[in-house]
Amino acid sequence: MSKIHDNIIKSYFVDLENHKIIFNTVYRDEEITTIEFSNVMGYLFSSGITVGIIFDITEYSIDEYMKIIDAEVLNEKENYDFPFKYNDEEELINKLNEENQRYYMIESSYGLYGWILAEEMKILVKSNTRQRGDSCILTN
Repeated sequence: MSKIHDNIIKSYFVDLENHKIIFNTVYRDEEITTIEFSNVMGYLFSSGITVGIIFDITEYSIDEYMKIIDAEVLNEKENYDFPFKYNDEEELINKLNEENQRYYMIESSYGLYGWILAEEMKILVKSNTRQRGDSCILTN
């Protein structure tokens, strides 16, 4: 499994001005993980509860995104220039590819789930030094 499987979401922050989304998570009080999405063009989260446990985050190309995403979502959001104003699906795909966008699907074991359109996802894992004396940083 990934470095983020079964991580509990402690908080997330949507930075609209800098086009970033940051998740702060913890795994069994042993690891503190920061998941950062940069150059975000759009996102959709769903959850009716205040707890979130990540099952995985899967990365897809824009072509795969167009097959996965519900056409109803695109049609509904198109009226609001989501993720930007475009005339047809071809223009949408071309622009997303030009911007090096990827589709990240957040799969949940419990709670928050959804997706993010972003250029990049970085994962930073640190040992929880409050629990143990060692410290280690890994990057994706």
